[in-house]
Formats: sequence, C-alpha cells, structure tokens
Amino acid sequence: MAERPESDEVAQRAAAGVNRVDGGRVDGHLIQAQVIEHLTVSGPQRPVPGQLPLTKGRFFDRQAEQAGCTAELGRPRTGRPAVLVLSGVGGVGKSELGAHWGHRMRERFPDGQLYADLGRLRQDGAVDFAAVLGGWLESLGVDAGWLPPTLAERQALFRSRTTGSRVLVLLDDVQDEAELALLLPAGEQSAAVVTSQARLPEAEQNGALAVPLGMLPPGDARRMLAELIGPERAAAEEAAVAELAELCGGLPIALRAAGGQLRRMRRARVADLVDRLRAAEAAARTDGGAGTGGGVIGGTGVEALWDASYQALPEDAALLYRSLADHPGGGFASGAAAAAADLDAWAAEAGLAELVDAGLLEEDAATGRFGYHRLLREHAARRARAADPSGIGRSAIWQRTVHWYARQAERADRAIGERLRYLAPLPQGPGPDVEFADDTAALRWFRAQRHNLLACLHTAAALGDDPMVCRLAEPLWKLVEDQRPYDYWIEAYTLAVASAEREEELLLLARYRAQLARAHWELRDFDAAHAQLRPALAATRLAGDRRATAMVLEFSGKAWLAQGRLNEAQAAFEESLQINENLRQVRGTRLQLHHLGQVLDRRGQWDAAAEVLLRAYRLGDGTDRRTTARIATSLGGVQLRLGRLQQATELLEQALHVFTERDTPVDRAPVLELLAETALAAGDRAAAHRHLDAAWRIHQATGSPRAAELGAKVEELEASSEPECSEG
Repeated sequence: MAERPESDEVAQRAAAGVNRVDGGRVDGHLIQAQVIEHLTVSGPQRPVPGQLPLTKGRFFDRQAEQAGCTAELGRPRTGRPAVLVLSGVGGVGKSELGAHWGHRMRERFPDGQLYADLGRLRQDGAVDFAAVLGGWLESLGVDAGWLPPTLAERQALFRSRTTGSRVLVLLDDVQDEAELALLLPAGEQSAAVVTSQARLPEAEQNGALAVPLGMLPPGDARRMLAELIGPERAAAEEAAVAELAELCGGLPIALRAAGGQLRRMRRARVADLVDRLRAAEAAARTDGGAGTGGGVIGGTGVEALWDASYQALPEDAALLYRSLADHPGGGFASGAAAAAADLDAWAAEAGLAELVDAGLLEEDAATGRFGYHRLLREHAARRARAADPSGIGRSAIWQRTVHWYARQAERADRAIGERLRYLAPLPQGPGPDVEFADDTAALRWFRAQRHNLLACLHTAAALGDDPMVCRLAEPLWKLVEDQRPYDYWIEAYTLAVASAEREEELLLLARYRAQLARAHWELRDFDAAHAQLRPALAATRLAGDRRATAMVLEFSGKAWLAQGRLNEAQAAFEESLQINENLRQVRGTRLQLHHLGQVLDRRGQWDAAAEVLLRAYRLGDGTDRRTTARIATSLGGVQLRLGRLQQATELLEQALHVFTERDTPVDRAPVLELLAETALAAGDRAAAHRHLDAAWRIHQATGSPRAAELGAKVEELEASSEPECSEG
C-alpha cells in the first residue's frame, strides 16, 4: 500500500475526530478537539528553594578564589557534581565567600539552592543528617507524608529528586568526607560548596577542587576597614588604619569588629583604638604571652580587639553578650535572648542591635534569628566566666532560658489542638511569649526551634533536672508526629523515658514509652517497639488509669497491625474499645472502631468491617471532620470490595471534599485512587482516568516514590481506552 501524504492523514483524523498528542505525557484533563497536531503540556511545577544565607554587604578580595570556583563549573565530569572545598582557619571568611559566590551563580542553578550549617546543627559531635535531608526534600516539593524513615532511604530519594537537575548545595562546617558524601546532589550539572576548618584530602582525590583561604592581603584589609568606617575617616588616618588592619591579622571577623566599634564611636580616632590594642598586646607579653585564650591563631591583638568592643558596649548589650554565650542549640530569637538576660522585649531588641552593629553577633535577616560566630561565642563565654566565677549567675540564666523554651513549646502545642496532657501549663516567666496565629504558625515555630529544644533536653538531663526533661518532652509530640525526624525522636524520648522513670511519673512514663515505641515500629524495629509497649502497659495498670491503658493498647494494636500480626492487633483494639466505651470517650471509641475495621478489611471480612466502620462513621458529630473523612475513606474502600459502588462513591467523594478543603494532598491521593477503582468497576473509564490522573499528579508534584507506578497505570488505562483504527 502506498504511503499516504501527511495532509491526507490529518484530514482522515479530522473526519474521524482522532487526535494525536506529541511531546510526552499530558498533565491534567485532555479536551477532545477536532485536530491537535502537537501538544506540549508542562508537568507539575516543583518549588525552587532559595536557602543561601544573606551576605553581609560588600565582599572584599578573593577574586582568584572566585574565578577558580567558577572555572570548576565548566570542567567535564561524569556522574558527579562539582565539589568546591573552602578551607581555612576560623573567621577567615569561608562562609561569607561561599554565600557570596553562591548568590553570584544562582542563575546557573535554577532548580534550587540548598543550605545547611552543620556546626550549628551538631549536638554532642553528631548531626541528624536524616533531618537535614528531610528538610531539603520538603523544600524540593516532597510532601512530609512521603518521606521515608531511614537516612539511606532519604539519601536515595534526594539523589533521585536531584538527578537531571541543576542544584547548588552550600554546606558550612563539614568535618570530614563522610559527612559530605551523605549530602551530595546527583548529576554533573549540580554543585556543592563546602566550608571546613581543614582540607578534605579524600574529597580532593575524588575530584573536588581545594580552595584554601588565607588572611586578607594588607591592601584588601585596609579597603575593608575604609568601607566599614567611611572613606573620609579612613583617608584622614591612613597610617592608623594600616596599623589597625595589621593588628587584626587580615582576619575578616576581626576587621568587622574593629569597624563596628569605630562606627559606633564616631568621634573616636582610629589611632586611639590602635593605642588601646597595642597596650593590651604589651600587657599580654608581660603576663607571659598567654593572653586570655587568644583567638584564631593565638593572636592577643584579636582578643584585645574583641575585649575593647565588649567593654564599649552599653550595659544591657554587654549583659546579653555574656548571657547568650551558653545558649542551648544554635541560633536564637529575641524572645529567648530577653529571657536569658532577664530583660524586657524592647531592651533585648536594642541590645541585640548594638551587638550586631559592633560586629559581635550575626543576624539572619530572613529568619530574624541571631547567632555567634564560633570564635566570638568562645570569647563571650570567657567574658561570662570572668563576670561570674562561681557560675551561680550562669545557672540562673540557664533556668530562665529553658523555662522560656518549655513554656513556648507548651503554648505552641496548645495552638495546634487539644489533647490529653498530664502537666499543668508553666506560668509566665522572663521573656515575652510568642504569639501563634494558628496551628501552622505553631508548627513552623517547632520546626525552627527543634534543635534548641533538643539541646535544652540534653542540658536538663546532664544537670539532673528530670522534671524539666519530662516537661520539655510532652509538647514535642506534635513536632515528631508532623516531621518524623526519627533519630531526633528516639533521642528525645529515650531521655524522657529515663527521666520519667526516675521521677516515678507512671503516666508520663507510659506515654513516653508508647511514643518512643511508635518511632521504632515505623522503622520496622518491632522488637524494640514491644520492649517499650509492654512496660508502658504495666505502668498504666499500676497507676490505675484506664484511659492511659486504652491509649497504650491502641499503640500496641497499631504496632501489631504494622507487623501484620492481625490476631494480636484485633485483641488490643477490642480491649481499648471496651475501655473507651465504658469511659464514654466518644473520640477514643471512634478511633478503635476505625482500627478494628481496618483489621477486618485486611482479613477479608468485609461485611463485618463495613458494620464496624459504619458505627465509627455515625459517631461523628461534625467537629472532627478529618477523622470522619478518614473513616469514610476506609468505609468507601470496603463498600467497593463488596460491590456497593454507589455507596462507595458517595463516601469517597465526601472524604475528597474534606481533604481538598484542608489542602492535604497525602490524604487526597488514596481517595482518588479508590474513586478510580470504583469508576472502573462501574464501567466509567473516563471518570477512572480523571481520578487516577489526578492522583498521579499529586504523587508527582509532592515527590512520592509511587509517582512512577501511578504514571504507568495512567498510561496503561489510556492505552486500553484508545479506539481501534481501521485503514478505511
């Protein structure tokens, strides 16, 4: 048969109403038209994170280093991103160079720029890398509900998510190659900029570019000071500026402190500061050269400069500088600073501004949080010890700080929703309360403060303050339930279990054991889970609290269900149900009925499952719509398996409406899959395709590991729905 011209094929398709779609998958609904020659529809748009820290203003020198980093991007690589290792002593400007160069290169990395300061995340020498990757994956569009539990799984998902992308990663304070390897993106179009105190030889052997940083050359150090204090003032005292730059050793962090002090003391001469620093150097030599801890390279000039900056501070700012030296965790907000120093909010804000202007504190303008450079934190700690040799004042600072964090955590927990709590709220203490507009704001606060809260837990445990450990752990449940940071979760609740046991707080002990067990069973460590649940149940029975017993039984049932042990799961849920019914706990009763229905569904006992789930559904009073929607989803699935398609459709559409209103895609997706199955069973292939395609789009947009599986199902459904063509 002769080959028909292209125009004849188009005419035949037009007459038959047949379309041809080129350019890959079509996202969304396909509208039938007469002729569509070519159609390219873009897929779901991923968010583009821009996490690089803000730079401190004008950047000085490092032109050769910047040029080398830029040239490295053009080198051919196979399967690996460009890795740039900026190394040098503390305070030399590694982080500033990394952020400055990263901002200049942003257009080369249109798929996102990710950041992590491992130094501030490090607790007792360790970093929760699973949590770092979890945060990055969420910023890349992966819904928290799809995040896998283990570090290895999250690393694999991160590499999968960045394959074929152009992503820049900036990592501060990497200690070794093993840490770097965990956080590298995939593909040769991406890059990682790493700062480290020492060079990373193994990374260099694998192709990383080593960028060692020395002190600023004298000319650049003088220009930096002139920029900080003003060119006219610098020109009037050129010799003194040159001498001050020499005393600062070309160290950017010291130059900023010197510039900050002179900027605040507008009538002071540069030569006056130089004379003061020279006198401090002479005094240090008289004392044998030991100084007070030196600084980066043992230079007494740098230490003297920081001493001079500190001594010029107003009283409140100096108090803040000392009080925050031992702040638990990483960066802090002004409210925590006010609590630590026992200042009102206005005085704390003013003092923090003074410290930033003096170059003694860093402010992250994007988050409103403050923090020390490591070297300045050490200097602040020395000043704190000198002002309080006995440590009594520092103990009071710690108590005020932890009280503030514990109170804000309790308030955030209550803003998220009501639940059974065993501890009465803490009274107002020093420092202003954080206002939480809604549950979203409260969860955002928890995420921002998670490392500080864990540091407070560790400090309380180290000091033997078991009541405070117990208090801090109670509100953390919403954070770990929302974010699933498993290492953090296990670490926090292991401390809480030990403290509650020592305090003989049986109900708290039972709760914390059950909550710790959940982390273990979600990690598939069922032996560890049951090792916590058995004594938790015994503690509730010893305490004689039936509601707590019902709670632990529910947790036990969930663990057995996750393990596939249906007999044990059913027994636990039935006992918990009986207690909840006797106590007339409606919500607890609904939840146990829902769990039992799921067990019966897994057994294939669909009539019994439908009866139990219908009871749970009818107990709803309209207040807890999310729980009702989840029960409707389970009941809809059972009705589908029983062939009751109309009832299944009505229940599932009701659940879909609730989850759409709440904007919870992880809840919507399984409902859409069930609706697709129901439509297919009813012979409505168009509706089945619509629902399945919508489910696929959710999985694709939110980074679900099942996206490819659902995409294949959509394509299979499309292929089976295509009409047969005749040669006519």
